[in-house]
Amino acid sequence: MVHLTKQICISLLLLFFFPFISTGQKTLDLFILAGQSNAQGWMGDAAYYPEDGKELDDSILLNWTFVDNESSGGEWLTMQPQKGRFPNGHFGPEVSFARELKKVGYKPAIFKYTKGATGLARDWKAPGEGGIYDSMVTDLKTAMHELGKQGLEVELRGFIWIQGETDAGDEEAAKNYYQNLKQLISDLRNNVLHEQDLKIILGVDEQHSFVKERPVVVEAQRRLAEEDSTIEFTSMLGLPKADGTHLTPAGLVEHGKRIFESYTSAFPGKILNYKNYHNYRRSIRNSLLKFQQEKKGRVAFLGGSITYNGGWRDSICNYLQNRFPDTEFEFIAAGIPSMGTTPAAFRLERDVLAGGPVDLLFEEAAVNDATNGRTSLEQIRAMEGIVRHVRNENPATDIVIMHFVDPQKMETYRSGQVPEVIQNHEKVAAHYHIPTINLAKEVTERIDAGEFTWDDDFKNLHPSPFGQEVYFRSMKAFLEKAWAETVAEDDKIETHPLPEPIDYANYDSGKLILAEKAKVINGWKLVENWNPEDGKGTRQNYVNVPMLISQDEGSTLEFQFNGNAVGIAVAAGPDAGVIEFRIDEGDWQKQDLFTKWSSNLHLPWYYTLAAGLPDGEHILQIRFSGEKNPQSRGNVCRIRYFYANN
Repeated sequence: MVHLTKQICISLLLLFFFPFISTGQKTLDLFILAGQSNAQGWMGDAAYYPEDGKELDDSILLNWTFVDNESSGGEWLTMQPQKGRFPNGHFGPEVSFARELKKVGYKPAIFKYTKGATGLARDWKAPGEGGIYDSMVTDLKTAMHELGKQGLEVELRGFIWIQGETDAGDEEAAKNYYQNLKQLISDLRNNVLHEQDLKIILGVDEQHSFVKERPVVVEAQRRLAEEDSTIEFTSMLGLPKADGTHLTPAGLVEHGKRIFESYTSAFPGKILNYKNYHNYRRSIRNSLLKFQQEKKGRVAFLGGSITYNGGWRDSICNYLQNRFPDTEFEFIAAGIPSMGTTPAAFRLERDVLAGGPVDLLFEEAAVNDATNGRTSLEQIRAMEGIVRHVRNENPATDIVIMHFVDPQKMETYRSGQVPEVIQNHEKVAAHYHIPTINLAKEVTERIDAGEFTWDDDFKNLHPSPFGQEVYFRSMKAFLEKAWAETVAEDDKIETHPLPEPIDYANYDSGKLILAEKAKVINGWKLVENWNPEDGKGTRQNYVNVPMLISQDEGSTLEFQFNGNAVGIAVAAGPDAGVIEFRIDEGDWQKQDLFTKWSSNLHLPWYYTLAAGLPDGEHILQIRFSGEKNPQSRGNVCRIRYFYANN
């Protein structure tokens, strides 16, 4: 009965922590971590358990043994601090190592078997001699069998051996270390796991006094790596230490990341091939030269809420600062929720270029352009306008366009088609030789390959921290390849060619004009500090600001502008009305200001009332018709800005 209860508990645990099991995905990536105190995390006080990436722990399995002390009792748990050493427990490099694996699509299960101050010759011993190694082999087989009973397939991915300091303290053990470690690896591969090409990561603390006295231990690990392409040595030099022997909590976190980088660099078999999602076109070499040679850089991020929110943008800023530590950066966060290329084209001058030209622009709008119902014509005009406006300001500006994911785009890709908005943005990118990163396609294909799920991992079109990391890693891989070339001192920044436009009516000179510039004929009032009285939501810069407002039938205003396009930026709330407008005494047309999101939010919205006009002076007239949307509670127009392309 006890055995049955245990089986049920394990089954429920695995089903809970691995939601992909219920959808047919039953493969785990098993990594074995073994060694002495720095593999265990002797000074890894769990009071400092790393918060960054903690949300991933529930999707990582851990089976751990602190030999002759505490353990998980042979059970698979989720990643967590382990009992012993400190009131909150302890942790080792397995935490950050497994999290990094998870971020790139692995489904990690970590089998951890460690004991501090142990020697390979004295304590772990040769296979069959009754040492710690033999105990580990027995417990490893049991742990793997436990997973197999749940119908899980175990992919043997790697063996990480962090050990050698104790052997370096003994002349005979140090001399025999190479042969002893080679024997252990051979037995594990051939007699235990039957995986002759099992990937091996070796490491020992080169800073330890014993190792400095007898570096033959380090030389043995390096020699094994040189002799076998499936073995990799990872240095521990420079990792912060709590004492002469043990890494600090921060050092353990960094060590886990080093092990990950070493593993994925040496054995990239499962790492995503980004070439299907990255189109480099003419490259972004100018920004590399600017950052390296002039040690200054202005980098802008233009987009909607996915750019506005913290996540990938912060990670890119940190990456750039770390890659170019001597460069003084100005980062311009120009993401505004709900806004796509049309708002971006007209607010570009205010939000991005007001402080001067930029060296590198990241632009995204595929989600909002489609969701907001912008026509293909307007999507192309707006995206092209952004590109031309930026390049007119600085012909050397590098631009990267990203396509973010949403459920509709996933559905379109699964039907064998390309989302229309991505086709439109790619048309502009191809015309101007601008690189693109297709994250919509990448996320779709990785989900379909079983790497992660939408509901449990990515969560939403506003990505979870996991999803933000997926975005960042793809962008980082893009930048790493784009900037892989060496830079010579005499290399020069080159201007990007500016071909003839796709559409001469593109918004390449867009600007915002304050509502007070309009001429009120009758019925409109400028409210200096507007704030809604209905308690509904508002957005920044559209509350406690001047608004030109009217709700009276027949009220009229005129706005004179120079250019070929004109529109209004309004607060479209629960009482948004219907206006009539005309250009240059032409026919009156109607525009309903109520959106599908207006019921509970005074939403900033851009309505392009006319485009493709002859260049020159024009007059826009607006009046109320007395009509209203059936879902609207009123008939109000609140204008924050006019906008024009001149």
